[in-house]
Amino acid sequence: HDNVHTPLVRPKINRTERDDEPIDESEAAQRWVNLVNEAELNEQVITFACNEARLLFEKDNGKVTEAKNALMNVFNWTLHHGMPTHIGGSASLTYRQIETRQRCTEAALLLVLSAFARCLPIDKEGRHLIKPDWHNESDPFDTFNRLKATKGRVARHLISRLDLEKMELQTINLNSANCREVNFTGAKMHGADLSEADLSKAQFSGSDLGNLIYVTTSVGNYSSRSYRVCKAANLSNVNLSEANLENAHLNNADLSGADLEQADCKRSRMDSALLQYASLKGTKNLTQEQIDSAEGNSKTILPNGLQRPAHWEE
Repeated sequence: HDNVHTPLVRPKINRTERDDEPIDESEAAQRWVNLVNEAELNEQVITFACNEARLLFEKDNGKVTEAKNALMNVFNWTLHHGMPTHIGGSASLTYRQIETRQRCTEAALLLVLSAFARCLPIDKEGRHLIKPDWHNESDPFDTFNRLKATKGRVARHLISRLDLEKMELQTINLNSANCREVNFTGAKMHGADLSEADLSKAQFSGSDLGNLIYVTTSVGNYSSRSYRVCKAANLSNVNLSEANLENAHLNNADLSGADLEQADCKRSRMDSALLQYASLKGTKNLTQEQIDSAEGNSKTILPNGLQRPAHWEE
C-alpha cells in the first residue's frame, strides 16, 4: 500500500501550483489514478490517514482547509466526468482491473477528503462538511454500492462528515459504518440498515426512517392506486448520542439497544418504534406521549420525569 501513503504524508494536490497557474482537475484526477492504481485500503491505512491529517492540522490548520477544498474540487470533477481509470496504459488492462482501479481510487480519494474534514470544526452553516456536487438524489446510494466491494468492508469508514441532506437512501446498508456528524437532514431512509453504526452527532432533522406506504394514482379517464409497504430502518445498537432527531419519522424503526443519550427528539414520530434495551438517558425534548407510542421493556433507560408505559415488556 506504499502508493497510497504519499498523498497522506504530503498532500500536494493544491488548487494552484503557483498563484497564477491553476491546476486542471482532470489532470489532478489522472495523477491520483496513477498514484493509487489498484491499491486496496485497509483499516491500518485509514488510521494512518486520519492521524497524518490531525498532525498536519496541529502544525498548520490552514493547509488542511486548503487541501480539503482542493480534494473536494477533484472529487466533484470525478462525479461529473468519472474517474479517468481508462486513460494512460489502460489498453492492456482487463475490465475487472479497470473496475478495481475505479473503486480503489474513488475510495482513497474519499478517505483523504474525510480525514481532512474530520479535523476541521463544523459551524452552524455546515462549513467543513463534505458536500459533493451530486447529480441527483440517488447518487450517494450508487456511490456507496460501488464502494461496498472494498476488501474488509472498509468503505464503512469513509462516510463521516458527509452531507446527505434530502438524499434518496432507501434500503441503504450502512451496517457498522462510521456516520459521525453526517448530515441526514430530510433524507429518505426507509428500510435502511444502520445497525451498530456510529451516528453520534449526526443530523436527522426531518429525515424519514420509518415505514412508508407509497401511493401511486394515475390521472385521466381511469384512476388506480397501488401500495407498497417499505419496512422501517434498522437502527439496533447504534450510537445516536447527541444526534439531532427533530421531526424525524421513526415509526416502527428498530432502535433496540441504541444509545440516544443527549439526542434531540423534538417532535420526532416514534409510533411502534422498538426501544428495548435502549438508553434514552438525558434525551432532549422527549415527551411522555412519544414514549407511550413506542415499544420498550424494563431494560429501557428513560430520562428523568418520564414513566415506563404499562404495556411495555418486562
